Amino acid sequence: MIVFGISYTKDRFAHEVHDAHVALATDGGVYISGPIGSLNIERVEPTKEALAELGARVVAVADGVEREAALATPGGEPCQVLLVSQPGDSAAIPDGATSTWHTIATRFVDMFLSMQGLVGAGVDEFVERAEWAQSTAHTASPSAEHDASHVPGYIPRVIDGVHSDIDILRQARTWRMHLIQSGPPGTGKTTAAQAAHGDELIIAACYDGMTTQDLVGQYLPEPGEAGVFRWVDGPLIEAMQRGRPLLLDDFGWMPPGVQATLLPALDHQRTVTVLDRPKEQTVKAAEGFSVIINVNPGVGFGITGPIRDRAAFELHVPVDLKAAEKLDVPRAFISVAEELHNLAEAESVNGIHRWVPSMRSLLNARNLAVVFDEHFAASALVGECPAGEQRTKLQDLLVTHLELDADVPEPLQSRSL
Repeated sequence: MIVFGISYTKDRFAHEVHDAHVALATDGGVYISGPIGSLNIERVEPTKEALAELGARVVAVADGVEREAALATPGGEPCQVLLVSQPGDSAAIPDGATSTWHTIATRFVDMFLSMQGLVGAGVDEFVERAEWAQSTAHTASPSAEHDASHVPGYIPRVIDGVHSDIDILRQARTWRMHLIQSGPPGTGKTTAAQAAHGDELIIAACYDGMTTQDLVGQYLPEPGEAGVFRWVDGPLIEAMQRGRPLLLDDFGWMPPGVQATLLPALDHQRTVTVLDRPKEQTVKAAEGFSVIINVNPGVGFGITGPIRDRAAFELHVPVDLKAAEKLDVPRAFISVAEELHNLAEAESVNGIHRWVPSMRSLLNARNLAVVFDEHFAASALVGECPAGEQRTKLQDLLVTHLELDADVPEPLQSRSL
């Protein structure tokens, strides 16, 4: 839900949380006011006009609090309204759900005290965000659950002990934030984005020969019409115009010169100018546009400094062995992966990078073990590992955990019978 409001106390000696008063408006047309221990709930139909009136009520309360504070302490700080996002749907919460409203208000007070959100936002911005949240509610929360996934069977990961990865990706989009997902290939970076955004997600695969035209668009031959060309927008322009999330996969392979094309789209301007485009050469991003950058560390050109500066945060995505176990990967393969991951972590301190099986590799091993047998699956895994000491270590671990005795798995290869 989108929450627009303020928190204040009526006594300068009062506890800033337990004795707080609030004035809050939500995108669901709910107005929450009064002391945090005895909240008053009012509802209106969340039309554009009604939301604007609720927002104006919040601003009026803020002005009153500021005037009273100025009388007590001349020259004090202004009372700034805060715009934040919280889990849940305020329109679906009954008026009598006292504990739920108390939780929402308390969470807002905590955010207000640390100014987590858009500080000094206006009524127009509240209404704009609220309308957008309403228009995307059916896709952002398909089963009224904040972490509901668009990918059947996807297991959300917990970030910072509080939020799920699905929640993080959706909140970033709501607040116009761009982010980086980094981690080895096959750890689920793309799947996480698909789980969060479903069919709205636009995916562009990056490669070392990529050009600016691959991002913004170009003239292409019209099929069946000799000498006729038509303009086709690239994924960046499509995502900006339609207000869709854009996933740039394998971003490290995008040449630095092409990365520069993204800069005005990722900063506050949210625009891109394409001189060759036949109409609307300057494209401004619609509400809902955000960029997810997937990168495999140490691969390709990397991420330029200006791009990294425009990302709100970086989310590291390692192989999730707990999720692998829940997805029925045989315990023996998980034990092998655990030992290899521990070894890789220990040696990374010295700058040594070791091969470890990805989530994709473990799921492939699970499937191969079902279709063929565990020895066949082990041989396929050995074939993925670089030859030499690392492969020998993997083979030793597989023999131990699969109890293969002397039957060492070798990379799969065909031979004459």
